Amino acid sequence: MGCLGVILLLAATLILTFLVYPIVMLFGFDGKQALSIAELCALVVLLVRLVIILVLGVRESKDARDKADKKITKWFRDQNLESVLEHRSKSSEVFVAIDEKQKKVAFGRVRTSEIEVKCYGVSELQEVRIAEDGKVAVGKDIGQLLSLAAAGAVIFGGAGAVVGALAGSSLKQVREVLLVAAVDDVLAPFVAVNFLETQAPVGSERYKKATQTAERFMGAIEVLKRREMKAT
Repeated sequence: MGCLGVILLLAATLILTFLVYPIVMLFGFDGKQALSIAELCALVVLLVRLVIILVLGVRESKDARDKADKKITKWFRDQNLESVLEHRSKSSEVFVAIDEKQKKVAFGRVRTSEIEVKCYGVSELQEVRIAEDGKVAVGKDIGQLLSLAAAGAVIFGGAGAVVGALAGSSLKQVREVLLVAAVDDVLAPFVAVNFLETQAPVGSERYKKATQTAERFMGAIEVLKRREMKAT
């Protein structure tokens, strides 16, 4: 619920209090008692409305996730792909999957009316790395950083700009843990998927899980690339 929604609810509660107040006065309560009862009634109504909004929000979120899952499943079926390693965001809006038999990797996201997917054979992925907050090391100099956004990368699930440390805290905050692949595309030379859905401190469980997942996918792609090389 946004700020506007909160303001509207508070305004509705205030209006309800003034509407209930004269009714309570009809039952013989004095002004102070009537006001207290009116405020209590308005508070109860407010809480009920909040519960209803939360329930509807959860249901809507689940419905959206189910629709996204169906779109992803249909896309894989249409492409005759079978994923052996797959990651989907909690909302299922962003995903990455590996087909071991066909040696393909699919990066994608589900929008309201369509699904956008970049699918590559492992031989098309020239280099695979893990990056944080939209920047990845390039070349021999590990200190040289390339801004993925500036390079025209297609980032699935990108969180945005770097935030840095929290106020009053020395812990570095990370918004993105990305699996980045260099591809043969002049307009979009990099494709990436984000495994960290919300900002997290370095070393936290969410950060570790995102990093481990990215490493698992990078390792699997490297295995398939080695198999491809042996076969040729």
